[in-house]
Amino acid sequence: TGSEIDGKLYKKMFQVLDDILKFSVKSCMLSQRMYGGKSLAEFRENLHKVFKTFGKVLQSQEKELQKIQITLLTNLHKSYIPLFFVVSNNDLAQLVAG
Repeated sequence: TGSEIDGKLYKKMFQVLDDILKFSVKSCMLSQRMYGGKSLAEFRENLHKVFKTFGKVLQSQEKELQKIQITLLTNLHKSYIPLFFVVSNNDLAQLVAG
């Protein structure tokens, strides 16, 4: 059915997001070694923008976004794990809280 296809699509979307975050973290770590703390500041700023966008999606009242909101809430925590390599627990909590 359509909802099963949507669910699979959303799940795949978050698998891709997880891969992107893993790649971004590795890139940030390499950049830190080469250029120092400036790269981490830029990474944190970009990460803040991503979580701010997630917050907007979650706050939306549009019915069309309800399935995406459920999938986001179900899967977002999985993307935190690679972030712990470059962001402290407290910093990540602040980024997620917005």
